[in-house]
Amino acid sequence: MGVVLFLVGPPGTGKTAIARQLLDEEIKLVANPKWTIGKVLTCAAGHYTGGTFDGADTVPYNGVVNCLAYWEQFLAQKPLTLFDGDRFSNKGVVDFFRERRADVFCVHVTASDEVLTQRRIQRGSNQNATWMKGRVTKAKNFFDQFSTAEQLTLDASDMSVAHLANRIRTKVFR
Repeated sequence: MGVVLFLVGPPGTGKTAIARQLLDEEIKLVANPKWTIGKVLTCAAGHYTGGTFDGADTVPYNGVVNCLAYWEQFLAQKPLTLFDGDRFSNKGVVDFFRERRADVFCVHVTASDEVLTQRRIQRGSNQNATWMKGRVTKAKNFFDQFSTAEQLTLDASDMSVAHLANRIRTKVFR
């Protein structure tokens, strides 16, 4: 069984862009439940098609259980499983993988308020400020559930997505 990697952080930090960098070049989409599956190494919950709100955000909240069941049946042997963002970042999902003896790892992606504001403007986001503050808190609390050996914090303020993905590869696949 491979590594299950959670990418969490505030909206606009580049979590989905990082996940795209970590995916195999050749992918296929599973329609129901939504998965993006790389030919050799990777799988990621949701559809990675280049949309503004892409990746695990494309999985409905009531679709999480079906995604996990599909993973267990068809994807458990992939070397890397990705979950970006809010949808799968909860204790129940982590417990699911720990019970199956998967190696879990969490990357907390951060950026300065100025960078986050600029990125949100560029992509046309108009999210409620209170909701965004809640996402910051949720991401940090989720990240704190992991041991130090299962954590990595990355400041995406001035690093390219490719560099961030390489830092993750180096830490996770040491």
